[in-house]
Amino acid sequence: MSLTRSVLDNVLAHIQQALPDYSVQLMPNNFKNYQFVHPLGAVLIGYQRSKFSKPCTTDLITQERRLQLRFTVFARALGDEGGALDLLDSLRLALVGFQPHHCQQIRLLSERFLGEADGVWCYRLCARTETLQVEQRPVVNQQNLVKSIPTRGEIKAKAISQSVTSKE
Repeated sequence: MSLTRSVLDNVLAHIQQALPDYSVQLMPNNFKNYQFVHPLGAVLIGYQRSKFSKPCTTDLITQERRLQLRFTVFARALGDEGGALDLLDSLRLALVGFQPHHCQQIRLLSERFLGEADGVWCYRLCARTETLQVEQRPVVNQQNLVKSIPTRGEIKAKAISQSVTSKE
């Protein structure tokens, strides 16, 4: 499984647990055909984009990867209990500081009103987390690598033998 999908699945499980009264799911493949049917509200979680830092190279290329996540919120009311404003407040509280696997803690970036149609209020919340993107390289001769690392016993024996030799 890809890292991006793993992060989305981890955030999905966390938000589903934090918002049990609402529908929480990943963004569908065809958003235009999405039908909001939940009686209170829904949150759709999507991956928006990544930005990368300049590469840092010693032997392997490493770059900071900043993942931007998008949360689309639907609600049947605005200010009523369980409406869009309550859902947004709860979503923000659940997201800020949550740390997906292999990432830094989530921070919020922006929030905006997308519109209202037929009594359904829609907002978008954007958040960000960081991870490290590392060049993938095949391991060359892993057997010799393991053999070249001395064990504790070998280090101790060498230290004792050097101690005895230096005293003579």
